[in-house]
Amino acid sequence: MDLRRFLMAVTAVASVFVAAGASARAAPPNTVAARMSEYLSAREALGQFNGVALAMKDGKVVFQHAYGFADVEQGVRNRLDTRFSAASITKQFTAAAVLQLRDAGKLALSDPICRFVDPCPEAWRPVTLKHLLNHTGGVPDYEEALGLGSAEYAAFIGRPDNIDRILKEAAAKPLDFAPGTKWRYSNTGYILLAGVIAKTSGETYEHYVEEHLLKPAGMTSSSIDDGLVVPGAATGYAARGELPMKTLAAGVRFEALPLARRSPGDFSGDHRSEEHTSELQSH
Repeated sequence: MDLRRFLMAVTAVASVFVAAGASARAAPPNTVAARMSEYLSAREALGQFNGVALAMKDGKVVFQHAYGFADVEQGVRNRLDTRFSAASITKQFTAAAVLQLRDAGKLALSDPICRFVDPCPEAWRPVTLKHLLNHTGGVPDYEEALGLGSAEYAAFIGRPDNIDRILKEAAAKPLDFAPGTKWRYSNTGYILLAGVIAKTSGETYEHYVEEHLLKPAGMTSSSIDDGLVVPGAATGYAARGELPMKTLAAGVRFEALPLARRSPGDFSGDHRSEEHTSELQSH
């Protein structure tokens, strides 16, 4: 089977919230669930889809099925409880952690990033935490420069000092634009936020997310991907082959169903208001 046909495992997890009838391949004809099953089964047969597809309506699962392989080389097929590395889906947890710490009075969204970074480049002094949350800070994105999925990217991410090098190289560059004037997706900004969480909480980013977000939300099967081999976890693939995925600021490993059952408010701490949930979603 051609590995080039496989997408990264995280992109194969489709949490689609749609109107549908019964679930899985036994769904009655002409329902959304039946059409999903037909479409995804065809993609699976072509080697173009591997993962868990999940559809919910009004908080109830109306369709779920596992397709393809969690590990191509070993011939291990995906199951409903296969755990996938979430990559940038993890940014919602990073944002929730920042809001938790804001609510605890340990930081403000208007705080400049230079409050938490020392030494801090002069160009970053106008950049606030809110800018980083909203991708409006202008801090250059490391993935764009390296080319996601390239051999250069794979080699760089596999280095043990990748985070230090990312931040050092970003600090040596000018901002892409004045903070607050434009929007451009920046993974580097969320790496900075992970550092803010660690410095403000006195815990590692990984420990904070697991103890203050995942466990309270009931996601006990989820954890930060630390690069270790975990039973039941899928291997990630990209167009150029397997990528060694490091934690950075985007590395929750999760099962599809527990994640899909959670709303953004479940990760904001005290569930005290719709306003809090709306604020998290806006970031």
